[in-house]
Amino acid sequence: MKIISGLLCALLTVCSVVAEEGYVLIRTGEKVYFHSEIFDSKAATFLMLPGIYRGLDRDDKIIKLFIKNKVNYVAIHFSGHPSSVLQLEKNETAIFKSGNGLTSQILADEVAAVSRVLEIKRPIIVSLSYSSTVVQYLDPQVFPVAIETAPLGAFGEEDPVGTAQRKAWADWLKLWPGNYLWVQAATDKAYRDHWSVEASERAANYPGINVTALTEGYMAMARAIEDYDIRTQDFLKSPRRIWVLAENEDEFRRQLQDEAVAISNQVLQRADKSIVVSGSGHNIPMEQPQAYYKVLMGLMKNLKSLEN
Repeated sequence: MKIISGLLCALLTVCSVVAEEGYVLIRTGEKVYFHSEIFDSKAATFLMLPGIYRGLDRDDKIIKLFIKNKVNYVAIHFSGHPSSVLQLEKNETAIFKSGNGLTSQILADEVAAVSRVLEIKRPIIVSLSYSSTVVQYLDPQVFPVAIETAPLGAFGEEDPVGTAQRKAWADWLKLWPGNYLWVQAATDKAYRDHWSVEASERAANYPGINVTALTEGYMAMARAIEDYDIRTQDFLKSPRRIWVLAENEDEFRRQLQDEAVAISNQVLQRADKSIVVSGSGHNIPMEQPQAYYKVLMGLMKNLKSLEN
């Protein structure tokens, strides 16, 4: 494993702030882009995980608030996301070639790798929507606490039309013996039809990006959660969840979130309550960055009690 990054203060004899931007090379075809600012290496650090479309950028208001107030953070972009796809060499084949090759465990390992390479001593996982699906695969000994921000409820939320199409095709084709390859082909087409549009629309923000690779990255991330349901996670053997939910969340997703909170409390014999961000829809960091910042800082101040 290797890291390629730019240290903005590398030429200074004493560096009180380490600001980095680069990627961690896990293996050929799997590069994980990140950017970070560490103001105090002994203090806790937010590991900001991405949503389905991208990770947080320096221009996002929540990141600007961290920098302004000297709060340690690392923003991670999964290998299938645009900023990571941009790191691939022209002739480098991504591990998610043809829209396969990623699992939630692999994505969790990417998070752990970035944290390990950057030598983060007190990491606080902060998931966002899609990335909540990887939290159950993180080692609670390394990552004792995870702040779940507007977590995904179940597979299909990000692509409801494609999900319905895939299910309809698969159910029909399964009626006919020997049609496995037809089912697979129909599924591939439904995925590609949806994600090629998303990739093309977002490519304008990433000059020079390989749109085919980005499409396949999105496809692979969607495939990674085909069996996901927030309520069926192993809450005993994964980081303790702190739930941060949106007041104006989708009704179906909110129902699943509330059920997950109840199940988690029952399993862990706790009485934790979710934190609801007033006036926010699903994308809390973008819609209510100031309120979100206050929530995160309040939780950071109580980190020791949350770890118990």
